[in-house]
Amino acid sequence: MTLGAVVASSVLTGCGGEDLKQPAKNGNPQVHSPSPTRPARSAFDPPLKFDGSGTSRVDLSDARQPSTSSGDASRPAVTLADGTAYVTAESGLKAIDTETGAAKWEADTKNPPELGGFGHERTAPLVKASEGVTTVLAAFDRTVKAQGTTPSSHVIEVLAVDATTGKSIWTAEFQPVSGGPVSLSEVRAPQVVAVDNDNVVVVASNATYVLSRQDSSVRWKQPGFRAAVLADGVVAGSQSTDVMQGQISGFAVESGQPSWTALKGKGPLPVSAAGPGMLATSSAAKLTIFDAATGAVRATADNSEKLGGSWICRYDEQSLVLCALETGGGSTSSIVVFNASSMQKLWQLPDGSGRLIPRVTAFWHGAAYGRTSNGSVVLDGKSGQDRSADSGSAPFEVDQYAGLSLSNGEVTVRSATG
Repeated sequence: MTLGAVVASSVLTGCGGEDLKQPAKNGNPQVHSPSPTRPARSAFDPPLKFDGSGTSRVDLSDARQPSTSSGDASRPAVTLADGTAYVTAESGLKAIDTETGAAKWEADTKNPPELGGFGHERTAPLVKASEGVTTVLAAFDRTVKAQGTTPSSHVIEVLAVDATTGKSIWTAEFQPVSGGPVSLSEVRAPQVVAVDNDNVVVVASNATYVLSRQDSSVRWKQPGFRAAVLADGVVAGSQSTDVMQGQISGFAVESGQPSWTALKGKGPLPVSAAGPGMLATSSAAKLTIFDAATGAVRATADNSEKLGGSWICRYDEQSLVLCALETGGGSTSSIVVFNASSMQKLWQLPDGSGRLIPRVTAFWHGAAYGRTSNGSVVLDGKSGQDRSADSGSAPFEVDQYAGLSLSNGEVTVRSATG
């Protein structure tokens, strides 16, 4: 939860060398010339093999984070969907064709970024489809320059654009509050974590803001609370109640009034979305998955070896929830998969067979992508068995056309080949 980069390239050049229009402001995009008609791209749902050569011409340097980032904050600021990489760049949002590297559109924020130094941490955009329209949403740290007798001020600017055209759908701008300390490994950059027809939920540092989509106002804000899920009128996440104490909480999205609390203990407790309407957390290496609307416990799992660590859950965007116990140093000590509807446990590793436990990097359409000491693998989400023992890449983002891999801070597009 989620939530800068080295100085980003000011222009992304496509394979055809398109001419760019003047820079866009406040979500009004630079629209790039369409590419010549080309053969249909091979699609695999889900892909099990990727081009391992690393010779991609696609430039996703704008998705890189500063070299000073660590933990979750080092995750590149990009979301992959239907052959397009949506990037939260320094200047705003960008859409890149992952086959050709051509820029589809760019939509800048109203307030320009302050470039320099190592750059700024940013979070991956939220790509949300609803009623036939796909929207890309992202939040940015910005400074409004001083003018006349008005001093400069720090604001969070939120941008929502049409995924096809880059045209502005909705914008907001508000001043943040102090939410309290955040771990060096946590995401401090602002992030749009959830949205419905009436609300946009933004997390920044250690505070949550619920914005109205009608007039862009802040409905309510809650310092010390990091939201992860919005479901059935309730915003759920991790709440710090004292310096070293925390709990899992739900707040009514309309009013900000408390709806439920659970699992009080040493905090702040790590949280992640775990499928539609569900929130996952871990305490003392025990996984608990809650119904975000009611606080009811839907599922639990434990690590028999008691090695500690934090459970991170992923939804495959279809019917499965995978949770992995990450113990630091790039290792995973346990994996458990549930049916997203019934929350029945389907399988778990370790299982006594002696099989290696992959470091899970992505989970999409019934396929778990990861890496062991033997290389990159893909596991079947329903059975846990190997579907590909040598996939060529362990991507952190996947769609039917490609996977995105990360190496030494560089983001590489690996085309799906099978």
